[in-house]
Amino acid sequence: MKILDSEVQERKPLILTLSGTEELTELYYTFGLLRDDLWNFVTCTGITATAADQGKVPLSYLSEAYRQQVTLNLPLREVVRLGNAYSGLLRIERGKSLENCKNNDVPRPHLHRPSSGTPCSNESARVVFVVENSGVFSALLDRFREYCEEKGRGISPNPPLICTHGQFKLASLLLLDKLVAGGAILYYSGDFDPEGLLMMERLLLRYSNQARPWHYTLDDYQLAHSEQVISPQRLKQLDRVISSELVPLKEEILRTGRAGYQEGILSGLWRDIKDY
Repeated sequence: MKILDSEVQERKPLILTLSGTEELTELYYTFGLLRDDLWNFVTCTGITATAADQGKVPLSYLSEAYRQQVTLNLPLREVVRLGNAYSGLLRIERGKSLENCKNNDVPRPHLHRPSSGTPCSNESARVVFVVENSGVFSALLDRFREYCEEKGRGISPNPPLICTHGQFKLASLLLLDKLVAGGAILYYSGDFDPEGLLMMERLLLRYSNQARPWHYTLDDYQLAHSEQVISPQRLKQLDRVISSELVPLKEEILRTGRAGYQEGILSGLWRDIKDY
């Protein structure tokens, strides 16, 4: 266990309730202690950040990882050392402020109204895509690399993408906190089951104006629909889903009693990544 250097009272309270081991890890963190600081990690690519103790100076290892299409597993030990985090590359503008650079080699979004949770053009430079499933994360990056090769783009920076590997760990939440503090808009895609909807619900509560459901519509559910029956005990968890964006999907899952999985909407997710 490690005592953090930063002042405990300066730390933003963590309002998201977790369970079991992660709840204990988060509780320790609120008192300035790091527990399980290496195995607790988040996977990310296409993002950069400043150093917590160096003001507005970009962290060089994240900037270089961005340029080289590198995917990183950031342990909690490193996430706590970040200042604000950002979608894409950063630059210092006249030595005063940081802003996102736009890479001319990567097409920017020309997307429509987010009825399916698709980014609007006016927030495209700040978008960070968040997925729960590591297989989906890997497949999206594979498709992006193949797309760049087909288009002759060479080593184009990866899209800003995060994988939580199932339920949120503290490392994931802290990185999302730092992205939101840097102005990011989070688009989250998970499974169509009580656990997946609750993860989305928690993000909507935690980041009210900066979290968006990504392909969480009834049409998406039909594409992702499976024959996997959800037990009555698990369906009961949907009572805690109250956000207006998720209520129609909640009611449909209660009606069918079937789960849906991210793999079924991979093409839609890829289309948004490609248009980013």
